[in-house]
Amino acid sequence: MAKTASVRLTDHVERFIEEQTASGRYASLQEVFEAGIELLERREQNDDIDTLDFGPAPVWTREALEEAIREGEESGIAGPFDVDELISELKLERETRKR
Repeated sequence: MAKTASVRLTDHVERFIEEQTASGRYASLQEVFEAGIELLERREQNDDIDTLDFGPAPVWTREALEEAIREGEESGIAGPFDVDELISELKLERETRKR
C-alpha cells in the first residue's frame, strides 16, 4: 500500500533533486527517492561487498581501493592513451544508458 509522507528537504538535497530531474535521469522527486532507498537497501543487504554502484562511478571500500592501487602499480607502464577516444566511448555509453 502506498503511503504519502511529508519530508523537509535541506537546500542541498533540494538542489540535487532538481538537478537530477532537470537532467532527465529521473522523471520526478519520487523516482529520486526510490532510487536512493533502493541503494540503501542494497547496501544494507550487502555489507560485505567491495563496491556499491551509486551510478556512473562505484564507491569503493578502503580495502578494495588499496588492492586496485596495488594491482595498478604492479601492472607496469601504461601504453598509448587517446583521451578523445575515451571521451567518445563514455558519451556513447551515457547515451545508451539514457535509452
